Amino acid sequence: MIRLISGSIFRSSFVLALSGAVLLACASLGVILTTPVPFDFPVITLDVARALTGQPYAQQGAPLQVEIRSAPGIAAGEGAVAQVVAAAIARQAHVAPGKVLLELSGANEPLGPRQFDMARRSYEQEMLAAARLYRDDDRFSPLVFGSFRAAMQLPDGRWRVVSRTPSEPQWQYGVAKGILIALLLMIPLAWWFSRALAAPIHALGDSANRIGSGEDHPVRVAGPREVRQAAEALNMMQARIRRNANERAEMLAAIAHDLRTPLARLRFLLADQPLSNHPQVDREIVEMSRMLETTMDYVRGESVRPQRERLDLRLMIETIVDELIDQGCDARLEPGPACTITADPVLLRRVFANVIDNAVTHGGSARISLADEGSQVAIAIADDGPGMADADIARAFDPFFRAERSRNRETGGIGLGLAIAARGVAAHGGSITIGSNQPGLIVRIGLPRSLH
Repeated sequence: MIRLISGSIFRSSFVLALSGAVLLACASLGVILTTPVPFDFPVITLDVARALTGQPYAQQGAPLQVEIRSAPGIAAGEGAVAQVVAAAIARQAHVAPGKVLLELSGANEPLGPRQFDMARRSYEQEMLAAARLYRDDDRFSPLVFGSFRAAMQLPDGRWRVVSRTPSEPQWQYGVAKGILIALLLMIPLAWWFSRALAAPIHALGDSANRIGSGEDHPVRVAGPREVRQAAEALNMMQARIRRNANERAEMLAAIAHDLRTPLARLRFLLADQPLSNHPQVDREIVEMSRMLETTMDYVRGESVRPQRERLDLRLMIETIVDELIDQGCDARLEPGPACTITADPVLLRRVFANVIDNAVTHGGSARISLADEGSQVAIAIADDGPGMADADIARAFDPFFRAERSRNRETGGIGLGLAIAARGVAAHGGSITIGSNQPGLIVRIGLPRSLH
C-alpha cells in the first residue's frame, strides 16, 4: 500500500475508486449467489378447498391464514381465471359453485424474477384450455399464484375465509445489506488512503510557507511522484538561492574589506595634513565606514540563523532608549512589567536600534510601548514627524529605499535601516508593519514568545 501511494496521484486515486467499485460489486454478487430465489410456490385448489372445509392441508410456500367471520368481506372475482379456480375449489369442497367466493388480488403482482411472471401467464392460458376438458372432474386442481382470498359460508351462517399473502422478498434486503457492509468497509480504507495521500501534500505546503517567510527549511521528499518532484524542485531552488546569497555576501564582504584598507590608509595620511582639514576629512571617513557597516549588517542578516536565548525584551529596549537619551534624543519607553521571550539578542537589538533610531532621526521623537498578547508580544514605535505618502509607506521596507529622494546624508542614511529590521523580525517568525499615526508614523512589531 505504501508503494501504491508513492506512485502518481492519478494512479493512487484511480486504484482507490476502482477498489471501491470492485468491493461493492463483489458484495452484491455474493448476496445474489447466496440468497434463495425470491419465489413463493403456488398453492393447489385442493389445499384451498380442504382449508375452507376445515380439513388439514399441506403447507407449500407462504402459509395460508384461516379466519371465521360474520361476513366474507370479498366479492366474487372477475375474469376467466378466477371463475375457473373458484369452480374447481367448489367441486373439491363438494358445494355448489356459487357458495365459494374468490378474489385473486395477485393477478397483476410480480412474483419476482421476470421469468416467473412469464411462466405464470403461460400456465394460466394452458389452464383455461384444460378447464374446458376437465370442467366436471373433481380431480382437476389448478394452481393459484400470488396472494388471494377465498370464502365459503358455513351452516351457521358465518364465513370461513382463507387467504395468503406472499412472503417479503428477502433478496432486496440482502443486496442492500451487502452494499452497506461494503461501504462501511470502504470508509476506513478511504480515510486512511486519503490521509496518507494528503499528508505529503500538507507537508509540502507547510514547507513552502516556511520558505516563503524566509526560513531555510529543507523539504522532505516523500509521497506521490508529483509531490516528490515538487519537493525536489523546492530543495534545488533553495540551494540555488542559498548559493547566490552566499556568493553575494562574499562579494560584498570582499568589497567592504577592500574599502576598509584605503580608508585606513586615508586616516594615516590625514595625520600629515594641516589640522584645519582634519575634521571635514574625518567626518567623510566616519560616514563611509558607517555605510559599510550598515551594508554588512544587511548582508549578514541574509545568511545568519537566529540564536535561541532567554532575554528581557523591555530591558533591551530600555537600554537602547537610554543610549539615545544620553545623546540628547527625544525617546521614551512606556512603563510596564518585564517581558521575557526566547530570541536572538544580537539580531533583535539591531532590529529595535534601527527602528527607534529611524523614528528619532526622521520623526524627531520616539515613543515605545510593549503589550503582552499571550502567545506573542506587540511593540509599537511612534513618532511625531511629517509622516510618509501611502506610496512610500508601501516601499518602506525595500532595501536602499528613501522617501527623501535627494539622498542627502544630512536627512538620513542609505535606506537599509527598516530593511534590516524587517529581515530580523521575519527571522523570528514575527510581523512588522508601518502606518500613519496622524501626525507621524507608527511601526508595529509582533514577536512570538518562543523562536521556532
